[in-house]
Amino acid sequence: PGWLIRARDALRDSATAPDLKCLADEAGVHRVHLSRAFRDRFGVPPSLYRRRCRLAGAIADMLRGASLADAAHGAGFADQSHFTRLARTETGYSPHRLRTLLRPFNTGPVRLCLTGS
Repeated sequence: PGWLIRARDALRDSATAPDLKCLADEAGVHRVHLSRAFRDRFGVPPSLYRRRCRLAGAIADMLRGASLADAAHGAGFADQSHFTRLARTETGYSPHRLRTLLRPFNTGPVRLCLTGS
């Protein structure tokens, strides 16, 4: 449904994404329904999707040359340590190590995929 795509886009496109209740109110559905429908359609709950979008944005900024602190702040993390912790949790690598590993592949615009949809 279109409301679900709009909710996903809102979560993806903003470092300060609206909370689930706001998204549900805009869509005209209950927040639990939005959360379940989102998970069923995209394979992850909205909160995890939002965190992964922030992480992808910070990694992309970092690969474009931003410092770790600037990349973290630009993606909406409270500070560099939150970015580092999530990067380690999601990838198993620190941001510095990710930059080193991904540098050979950084030949053009950076776009990271988050789900199969």
